[in-house]
Amino acid sequence: RVHYIQVLQDFFGVSASRGWIAKDPSTQLVRPKRSRTKSTLPFDLETEDKKVVAAIPVWFGERDRTGYSVWATHPITAAALMYTLRFTGLRMSDATLFEPRSLLKRTVEGREVYCYFLPRQEKTEESVFIPIRPDVAEYIIAAPRLTEKYAFYDSEGTEGDKRKSEQHRKQWGTRFHQNALRYLEMSSGVPHVHAHRFRDTFAVDALRHGVDIRAVSRLLGHTDVATTLRYYEPLPDDQLASVKAIMKTWGVGDNVIEFGKHKK
Repeated sequence: RVHYIQVLQDFFGVSASRGWIAKDPSTQLVRPKRSRTKSTLPFDLETEDKKVVAAIPVWFGERDRTGYSVWATHPITAAALMYTLRFTGLRMSDATLFEPRSLLKRTVEGREVYCYFLPRQEKTEESVFIPIRPDVAEYIIAAPRLTEKYAFYDSEGTEGDKRKSEQHRKQWGTRFHQNALRYLEMSSGVPHVHAHRFRDTFAVDALRHGVDIRAVSRLLGHTDVATTLRYYEPLPDDQLASVKAIMKTWGVGDNVIEFGKHKK
């Protein structure tokens, strides 16, 4: 039901914005609430993540099936948005409005690093500061822009109306999934490619490379490190790391405490 209503709202929203109909009749539709108990899972770093990243530059191999969407017309820009999702950890709402011209190059410990500062996230209104690999940043910068104002977004004349603007950005994310990420699944062979899985993979990749969870929390722009702990601490690899860390406190050699030595 959620999907069907979203399709209707997308269709009538576009029709109204283009002037094909006088009024959007879908505004009164109420979508059922989604369960918040389930969360997305990261791509497996050893298999799925490598396949997805390798398929990003060639996802439009299925281009004849993508129709006449903006992403079929601008496949390199779509690939740049996919790289943004994977290597910045931004939510889709913030990645859509990502501004490549705001990337600053710095030299840290002899290596070039691009840095991106977002003063306010769409969801939490928290600021976030993200370092980005040079090759990823340069690809994003070089990709053609959709509009002069935004690299990955065309407001299609909705910016003057706050409600319409918010609804349009949600529809834009839905269309990106339908017209780009769905075909990335075909090219990579990895099922269930969703925008938020890139964010989860970014976080897990950082944790497995030894980045402190507080630093990961700041990179994700969480308002509280408890949010980061709730989503990413229970991962099996992290549990194993915790077990190994505790084992180091046990010492080596024979057991120190022997049963039966105490007096009755």
